[in-house]
Amino acid sequence: SIVDSQSTRSQGGRWRLMNEVSCGCLTIFFRHARRQEIPPERLVNGTGYPLAHLSRHAARIDWSAFVRFIGNAAQIWSMRELEVIGREFRGAPVAPVAALRRLFYSPREIYRDFLRPAGGGATLVSCIRPAVVELDEQQLVIDLELDAGYEYCSEFFHVVRGALASFPRPLGLPFAEVALTLTPRGARSVSYTHLRAHETVLD
Repeated sequence: SIVDSQSTRSQGGRWRLMNEVSCGCLTIFFRHARRQEIPPERLVNGTGYPLAHLSRHAARIDWSAFVRFIGNAAQIWSMRELEVIGREFRGAPVAPVAALRRLFYSPREIYRDFLRPAGGGATLVSCIRPAVVELDEQQLVIDLELDAGYEYCSEFFHVVRGALASFPRPLGLPFAEVALTLTPRGARSVSYTHLRAHETVLD
């Protein structure tokens, strides 16, 4: 059933906030299903939320419902296909043209800004704790850890792999190469971007 701004006690006995996931995360799945003429009800089945709620970009759902949604998606698409769907995500700041964005942002700044504690990632999914370490000007190590008491969902992190690869695209740059290693409570991603100031930018 739909729960609005309530809390529940996790397996560890700690109280945690519900409605952890923004329905904005679901848009790319509905879009992909529509292109392939897949009924959206297949994604919604068993989540406890009506399609109208899940289709509202500003609405929120519980992590457990999101896990069911992703599980439904994994019944339709392979892990590789889920990563491709993740590449449709756009987490970078909006600007009219790529050239204007590049005046204010570098790819590393986009990653850092989105993955900071109060950044866009925390707004979309509030029960994931990110940590970013810069190895050099082209490589980032991104650790994503699920809060205690939440069900693990490996399929979600495959979607995230695709999403992280897409971050340079709003700057008119190629997809990043992202290596993914699943961990007991999350995932470690190494994002490698072929990014230097003098590089030719894609149209």
